[in-house]
Amino acid sequence: MTLKYSIFFKYLTILGFVAGSAMTSVTFGSSEQAWNKHDQEIKVACIKASQLKNAKTVSNVMLFDDRVGYSALMIQGKYPQAHMFSY
Repeated sequence: MTLKYSIFFKYLTILGFVAGSAMTSVTFGSSEQAWNKHDQEIKVACIKASQLKNAKTVSNVMLFDDRVGYSALMIQGKYPQAHMFSY
């Protein structure tokens, strides 16, 4: 009788571990909507920080490893120069 309960609890433990792992692995991923929002926030922030006239993005956001701590984005525009009359 004890052997049956021992085997039952062993399988129950394994099943609980597998089910718990499956549920927690889903929470680590980001949705497509979250990535699109993230990309849009990066584009707005980079355009604002560039101080270029008529600035626009000419590439997709290039993501680096988390250890690097930043992402890259190519922006096109005109740099306003105080000594030149530029449009």
